[in-house]
Amino acid sequence: MLSINQPQFEKISRTTAKKDVINVYDIEKKKLQLTLKDINKISLTFGSQRCKRFLICVSPVILLIQIGNFTSDFLVSYLSLLHMQHKVFTISVDNASNNDVAIRIAKGTFSKSRKLPLECKLFHVRCTAHILNLVVQDGLSEIQSIIEDVKKSVRFINQSESRLRKFSDVVHHLGIPVKRLIIDCQTRWNSTYEMLVEAYRVKDAFPIFKEGEPFYRYCPTLDDWKKVKDVVDILEVFYEATHVISGVDYPTSNVYLAVIWRVKHVLNEKENHTDEFIRVMIRKMKEKFDKYWGECNLLMAIGAILDPRFKMRLVDFAFSQIYNEVDARTNVMKVRDALYNLFFEYVEVDHARSRKGTILESSSTSTHSVSKGKLVPSGLMMYDQYLDTVEIHGPLKLELDVYLEEGVFRGQDGEVSVEEFDALVWWRSQELKFNVLSKLARDVLAIPISTVASEATFSAGTRVLDPYRSRLTPDMVQVLVCGADWVRQLHGIKKPIMTYEQEEPIDVMLQTT
Repeated sequence: MLSINQPQFEKISRTTAKKDVINVYDIEKKKLQLTLKDINKISLTFGSQRCKRFLICVSPVILLIQIGNFTSDFLVSYLSLLHMQHKVFTISVDNASNNDVAIRIAKGTFSKSRKLPLECKLFHVRCTAHILNLVVQDGLSEIQSIIEDVKKSVRFINQSESRLRKFSDVVHHLGIPVKRLIIDCQTRWNSTYEMLVEAYRVKDAFPIFKEGEPFYRYCPTLDDWKKVKDVVDILEVFYEATHVISGVDYPTSNVYLAVIWRVKHVLNEKENHTDEFIRVMIRKMKEKFDKYWGECNLLMAIGAILDPRFKMRLVDFAFSQIYNEVDARTNVMKVRDALYNLFFEYVEVDHARSRKGTILESSSTSTHSVSKGKLVPSGLMMYDQYLDTVEIHGPLKLELDVYLEEGVFRGQDGEVSVEEFDALVWWRSQELKFNVLSKLARDVLAIPISTVASEATFSAGTRVLDPYRSRLTPDMVQVLVCGADWVRQLHGIKKPIMTYEQEEPIDVMLQTT
């Protein structure tokens, strides 16, 4: 068939196809190793999947996909094989207890051979998206029966054309400007939130619809709708934060504090709610959130400070909103001290490199020239002597002091919420002015505080290892997944997030008259 439509088509064997794929993988792997060889600090992301497969990646490319359990021994030995054990800056993982053990052992192993930044305070990075998900699940569990009633109601309406027409007529007569309902997906809480929001907007239509449908038994009560409204109001800030975190493939660490502090603020506000139902729910959510907040806020705060739109202003403002005056001042000082300590570590490394470069510097680069056995000053040296006589030099300021004393960056309209703003691009343009600080900013901003981007790779990974190809060897799975990811990066192709064999939310479009 193909030979008739395309005479030049040449059929190749599976063996040839396999060799070609492996060849591409080997070529791209060598390129990646050469690139990583010139990098001083690497932030790794670890993601896992239910079929005991895990991956390690250097944002934004996959470094390894492996079958088996993630252990510290494997991590250390693999990085040693690639000569990367001295370059690891941070490791981002989800909140599984076995990950905590593996990272703790790896931290101890790495710290024996070199000094980790900030005494290992930044080494273990927890996935912010997972933390928010755990907190939200605690909240939704309080109204699980109501959620089921709403879902069953929407499914009941969507089961026949006549029911959908009847419900649409009720909505139209009530004058409610809603065009759809949603049946959520259990694995995605944001779809549950959207389902509740849309259903609440047409809450008055359900009891009227019930009067003409004797088999409809899932209509939520007025008290149920009140609880839905309270929960939706609380989850709105989580929904917005999740959109910011997952809105781009690889968000830099500066964007998190701007949205996450508001989550803690809302939980603090609702802690003493007049309704016992809300207080119980908030108590569970706040306990879970505070468990991780203390470990995450340092990196978020430092990342925010290194955003020229925020600097110390956002930390001062956010902490004043979520802490009392004494605790706010104490936590701000902790962040400030940590930032300066990290900066001085970078200064020390930079000075060591400068001294090494000076020793190796050739005598031919001297600013003097020798003529007839006499030392003759160069033109630039004479100009330097002139500047010393006409310009007054004050004490030199630290780069970090200069950066923090300058005003925050604002867009052309005077606002700081510039969606197109790229902090890494801004720091690249400031390398001459902030030689050391720009290096620190580059390393910190590149730390992935969420593993969402790496886990999206498993959407393709699942399709590679589906029930029909379950006999693929671990090496071949790595070749297929890593090779495909590297080739996409090479050609600038963005991989769509896919959810193979997962339920998707369903839009139920209301009919217009």
